[in-house]
Amino acid sequence: MKTLLRILAVTFSICVGSETLLAQWVQTSGPPAGTEVLCLAVRNTNVCTGTAGQGVFLSTDSGASWAPVNTGLTNLYVHSLAFMGTNLFAGADSGRVYLSTNSGTSWTAAKIALANTPVYALGVSGTRVFAGTYGDGVFLSTDSGTSWALVSTGLTNPKVYALAFMGKNLFAGTDSGRVYLSTDSGTSWTAVKPGLTDTDVEALAVSGTDVYAGTYGGGVFLSSDSGASWAPVNKGLTNPYVHSLAFIGTNVFAGTCWGGIFGSTRGANWSACNAGMTSSDVHTLTVCGTYIFMGGHDGVWRRPLSEMATGVEEAIPEAPAGFALDQNYPNPFNPTTKIKFSIVNRQLTIVKVYDVLGSEVATLVNEVKEPGTYSVQFDAIGLASGVYFYRLQAGNFVETKKLVLLR
Repeated sequence: MKTLLRILAVTFSICVGSETLLAQWVQTSGPPAGTEVLCLAVRNTNVCTGTAGQGVFLSTDSGASWAPVNTGLTNLYVHSLAFMGTNLFAGADSGRVYLSTNSGTSWTAAKIALANTPVYALGVSGTRVFAGTYGDGVFLSTDSGTSWALVSTGLTNPKVYALAFMGKNLFAGTDSGRVYLSTDSGTSWTAVKPGLTDTDVEALAVSGTDVYAGTYGGGVFLSSDSGASWAPVNKGLTNPYVHSLAFIGTNVFAGTCWGGIFGSTRGANWSACNAGMTSSDVHTLTVCGTYIFMGGHDGVWRRPLSEMATGVEEAIPEAPAGFALDQNYPNPFNPTTKIKFSIVNRQLTIVKVYDVLGSEVATLVNEVKEPGTYSVQFDAIGLASGVYFYRLQAGNFVETKKLVLLR
């Protein structure tokens, strides 16, 4: 067992190799089959999806059931969604951004004619909301979308597909293989391109000090120096047309155009993870609770995280002296941190993260584990800054500690 755990620490245990088990993707009950899903956003157990022509659908139970939430949403082509606490923003065609303060039950136009092109990307950092448009650059609002200012100095390519944050740094992915970096909230931008090919950058994702760029035709590129240089990481990625990226711990997933989903550890040795899927055109990926969600040409699909990747590594093979839950490190953190824990006998071991209201935001471990000391990575991408609590339960042993997400 210890040998197996050590193997899992260095080998990506995604999809059990060739997906020979019965694990598979399952289509959810909404939006209706045949609906093209363009984006997903998550807050606690709420999952929102934006569609091509049918507006926004909301699930409050991690995708088990769905309902349309379109009152006041006059443009039903929704390309991007983002939460700011309890506020939800939707970016649509014709430069329209909408705001809902009640999880999509009703909407108001946060700004009409923000630009004249689709709002393909939304990003939230603290009290700032950024909107990336296809043709008019990046806009910034500091008052929940009531007013906007163009913040595109140095952004020579105004066709923006994706936005991503690394602390105070903001990255923008655009046409023609260009990634731009702003260190001053979008006031000025510099191109960070060396190593990228001239293909559209449709997805950006940040994990710790790594930045990933998903391109349309060139596959996935990785930068470990804040975008100063890039290298392709495409071994096993048989479809290089990447629409979306998502993380589970140290594992990265890529959604492709008619090629399905691939998974890897830091871009090494990609493997297909498509069992059960009947549509392989993947527009968007996200994680909510114990599931990973996919939105594409045919509605929303989900799959348990436990079937996709372990994310847990064994640090010390010998049995420890007692049960223990260590303080996470780093703390405060953004957006990832590691949690170390020890168990002294074979137990059902559960590690979960909760917000200050006691709502579960993530399940990191939920399985029977052998005696040992383990560490698990918590990726808080998509969560708001603030105080959270993580809890270890192993048999009769229960301990809770506080962690702080600081963006």
